[in-house]
Formats: sequence, C-alpha cells, structure tokens
Amino acid sequence: MDEPTLAEEVRLLRRDVHALVEAQREYVTREILGLKLEALAKEQDDLAKDVAADRERITAMSRWLWSGVVAPVIVGIILYVLIGKGP
Repeated sequence: MDEPTLAEEVRLLRRDVHALVEAQREYVTREILGLKLEALAKEQDDLAKDVAADRERITAMSRWLWSGVVAPVIVGIILYVLIGKGP
C-alpha cells in the first residue's frame, strides 16, 4: 500500500487550513449583519429626509417664480393689450 509522503500530507493540510481561513474571513455573524442593516436603514432615512427637503425647496422656488416673475409679466401683457399702446 502506498502511503502519502510527508510533503503530500503537508500540502493537503495547508489546503485545508487555507479553506478554513477563507471560510472564516467570509463568515458573517448575526450581530454584524444586524449592525449593517441598521446602518443601511439609517442611511435610507437620511436620504428620504434629504429628498423631502429638496422637494420643499423646489416647490418654494416654483411658487416664487410664479408670484415674482411670471404673474407680473402676464398682468403687464394683459394691461398692455387692454389699455392699448398709450397716448
């Protein structure tokens, strides 16, 4: 019977240890997963708040544009047409 040599045994052992080290490196505990999910939820909440703030700012700018620029121009054009070109 052929028994493996010492070098073959060392190679097999090294391969098994390497596989165990890789598996341990990629192992995620429930605590770590919970912390990552909590961080993602916080980021999502922060992003939702930022989006809401942006929408409010865009709405305010739109109102300002209508009340400060567009409405007076329309009123001016209507008055010009109704009153005429002047004296």
